[in-house]
Amino acid sequence: MIYVYQIRPLSSGQKRGTMKNITMKKCITACLSVLLIFSLFFSVGCSRKESEENNQNSSYEDESETESSAEIDVATSEPLFDFSLYDSNITYTSEDLEVQKEFEAYLTEIFSALYAQNTISFNFLIENPETYGITRLPSTWPKSDSNQLTELFDMETKWLDKLEDFTYTSLTYEQQIIYDSIKNSFEDDLKYQDTVVFLSSFGANGLSSQLPIIFTEYSFRTKEDIEEYLGLLETLKDYISSELELEHERMNGGHALSGYTYEMVIDQCQAFLDQGENYLVDIFTGKLDEFGTLTAEERAAYEKRNKDAITNSVLPAYHLMIDTLTSYQQEKEYNEGLATIDGGKEYYEYLLKSNVGTSKTPEELITLIEEKLTGYQTELTTLLAFHPDIYDVLMEPEYGYTQPDEIINHCIEELTKDFPAPVCTNYTLNETDDALSDELVTAFYILSPIDNFKNNIIYINPDHVEEGNSLFPTLAHEGLPGHMYQHNYFYNLNPHYFRSALNMTGYSEGWATYVEMYSYNWTGLDSSSAKALKINSLYSEALSCRIDLGVNYEGWTLEDTVDYFAELGITDEETATIFYDTVVSAPCMYCPYYIGYLEMEELKEHAESTLGSSFCIKDFHKFYLEIGPTYFDIIEDRMETWMETLKNGGN
Repeated sequence: MIYVYQIRPLSSGQKRGTMKNITMKKCITACLSVLLIFSLFFSVGCSRKESEENNQNSSYEDESETESSAEIDVATSEPLFDFSLYDSNITYTSEDLEVQKEFEAYLTEIFSALYAQNTISFNFLIENPETYGITRLPSTWPKSDSNQLTELFDMETKWLDKLEDFTYTSLTYEQQIIYDSIKNSFEDDLKYQDTVVFLSSFGANGLSSQLPIIFTEYSFRTKEDIEEYLGLLETLKDYISSELELEHERMNGGHALSGYTYEMVIDQCQAFLDQGENYLVDIFTGKLDEFGTLTAEERAAYEKRNKDAITNSVLPAYHLMIDTLTSYQQEKEYNEGLATIDGGKEYYEYLLKSNVGTSKTPEELITLIEEKLTGYQTELTTLLAFHPDIYDVLMEPEYGYTQPDEIINHCIEELTKDFPAPVCTNYTLNETDDALSDELVTAFYILSPIDNFKNNIIYINPDHVEEGNSLFPTLAHEGLPGHMYQHNYFYNLNPHYFRSALNMTGYSEGWATYVEMYSYNWTGLDSSSAKALKINSLYSEALSCRIDLGVNYEGWTLEDTVDYFAELGITDEETATIFYDTVVSAPCMYCPYYIGYLEMEELKEHAESTLGSSFCIKDFHKFYLEIGPTYFDIIEDRMETWMETLKNGGN
């Protein structure tokens, strides 16, 4: 999926909230309910070796960081990137170089068209848009009306037709990855274009959760940025009004939001308003303080515009959202999964392909996840049978590292054993306030700009950490070796800028989930306790995905969900209801985490099996990091070549 008509996600993180903690406790209880029966069949144990000032607004500096590579010139016979994956011996003909130049022009056209659609994308993801051929537009919010969508699909059709004109073998390694990614993305978009009516601007991870991030983290690098920010605030009410009108059209077409979603969005809006007008005034003042180079007259004028925009546009926009969505909920709400709506199953298939990047069918995933759930329960029950004290660890784990600075530093020390050294360890760690808090958010990493990737910001939701989502695995997921590490490592290689335009959530969340599980071995706990925590966490992930597939693809009702939980030994209907409401409100939200993890594990197992004694876990991690965000089929295809090179004695 390529984001044009929506505010693209500005962060990556743990969108799981209290569900993970609820699942953990229920899973343990369910396992204990069959513990005595299960233990009768085992007479021996089984084990397997598995191989700032840092408070709020703190940062940690590493002076050994390296600068990113210089700008590249495609019109050479040298390889475009200094990756170990790329063949440095390749020689291009003059005809090849001409094709590469034409392909670069093609990518520039697409990239500039995509990013010029809204001001927000390039402020967060590109510090210098002009470098990439992007012409700044005056304070533009993304549009999602039918005309905009028709225009988008017309453009994608033309771009897809043009793609076929390029000689694939003349392209560089990196260009071929982009070619394949674009082809997959556009073909999926066009195949499922009729299902985009399911995408709401007010759903989970929609405007009510994105706007506070925009207000808080919008960067003032130039006076143009300040002008654009104020322009966004001044036009917010009109933008929200138009999006609410489109939402009503969606509702009349049979695509109303769920009651749970309405309540969540309305609560988020109210939490923002409860911060008061001074909340945004203080944010703006702080940004101007950091900007610095303004005359007294300029600053006074900006501050007046900001206050006027808050009073006349921002606060009214939030009141409008609350009032209008409340009336919409009273008019019609929908409390069933996608599968019960015409075209819903097709849309869910599209989400799996475009967001997760998997080629597995929903049926294949259901079978796989069911097998994994059974395996996790068996493993955890066995551990509890021979180590009953682990029950207390699972309920209240006591990690050897509890403060953010010591957790990050310890992870940096540990990761170098099995992972490439980090290229950057600078970060700012913030705690969410009420305006940024979200029922579904444990933590998130703000994606740093591709041309200044070392500007790293991690947010922690203290409420969810206190509820049992432990800080250690959370920071491993968000920071090092999670999102921050992966994002920094890849962009330090100076990959092609177009890679940032593609939404490959499964790749990034799969990695972050994988290393989160990996980090349990670094917690200072004994191996059995660490293994139990990992298994239980994976069980939680798998169960979330299974319910998601059941409700949104198979058409499970709430009663079906309650029955499924009962089969697992979880008889608390409130828990089943929370799961059901969550996946109805946010279809496929959990899949990038767990299915992405499964895809990565599958790649690793394939590499281990193929390479045998030549397999090195650090090399595999390096391969995955360097290939970068794309579809898992594309990664697997490139991995075959990588493994063949290794077997032939290459690096």
